[in-house]
Amino acid sequence: MQSPLIEIQRIDDDVWWAQLTSTDRGGRYATNHRVRVTPDDMRRHGVGPDSLIEATLRFLLEHLPQQHIHREFDLGAMAFYFPGFEQGVTDLLAAESH
Repeated sequence: MQSPLIEIQRIDDDVWWAQLTSTDRGGRYATNHRVRVTPDDMRRHGVGPDSLIEATLRFLLEHLPQQHIHREFDLGAMAFYFPGFEQGVTDLLAAESH
């Protein structure tokens, strides 16, 4: 599978819309997600919402098929469902900055 295309738009104070499009031998597959990101989430990771949402979606793709990623989620709750989330996202953000 090629690296997914992720498009992000702000739709409210702390809510973003993200379209995740991936391509594999079966063709193209796109999903839309409403993601809540708080200022605390951004401070904790030291990045803006676009970078944080992109890293979050990439983390989720490492752990779930794309069609199983919830259509709406609160970024602050991810560590509850994925105990390695905080470190995983930190690692992805660090890799992107190099």
